[in-house]
Formats: sequence, structure tokens, C-alpha cells
Amino acid sequence: MGGSLLILIGIGYFFRPPKALKPERSSPGSDLVAAFVLNLTNPTTVLSFLAVLAALRLGGYHGWQSLYLVAGIWTGGMGWWMFLSVVAAHFRDKFGHQAMCWMNRVAGVAIGGFGAITVILSRR
Repeated sequence: MGGSLLILIGIGYFFRPPKALKPERSSPGSDLVAAFVLNLTNPTTVLSFLAVLAALRLGGYHGWQSLYLVAGIWTGGMGWWMFLSVVAAHFRDKFGHQAMCWMNRVAGVAIGGFGAITVILSRR
């Protein structure tokens, strides 16, 4: 079912017309809140917390050691999202309608391809 859903999403992306890139006006506070929520719901960040805490056997309270570890992982995740935001803002004006159309096609083929691979591998 998941592979079939990915194929349908890929087809949707392939045929989707590109949206116009208009800079959105937002406050730095709302950007920070959005990055914070995105970071909290990011599966990579959550799995990083779980993996590191489990590997170091820090399931319970271990004082400052746990706090430093959690702060380090959180700071790394926030830094990553800030870096991606700056890069995306820098290149935003460099992509036109035709480039966005091709990005939609490449994304559609990639997502649909992963779906097809999932369907094929699940048949074995």
C-alpha cells in the first residue's frame, strides 16, 4: 500500500504545474517558531535523540550530562534547518518557471521510482 501511495504521489508531482515563487513576508519570531516545530517533528532528530540516549544508556535522569547531550542534538538540528533556509532564500530568485517545472518532474520520477521499487521488493 505504501509503495502504491508513493507512485500516486509521484504522478501527482510529475504533472503538477509549478507555483510562482513569491517571497513571503514573515517575522523572525514566526520563522524561529516554525523552525522549532519543524525540528521537533523531524524524524531524523527524534531518532538521533533515541539512538544516542540508548547507546549511552541515558534512559533516566543523569544530571547535566543528559542536558548537554539533548542541547547539542537540538542545536545541531536547528543549525541544519537554519542553513537550509539561508541556502533556499539565496537561490530562490535564481529559479524560473521552467526550472521549477523540471524540479517537479524529477521529484515525481524519484518519488514514483521509490514507490515502484517498494512494490517490486514487497512481492519477493
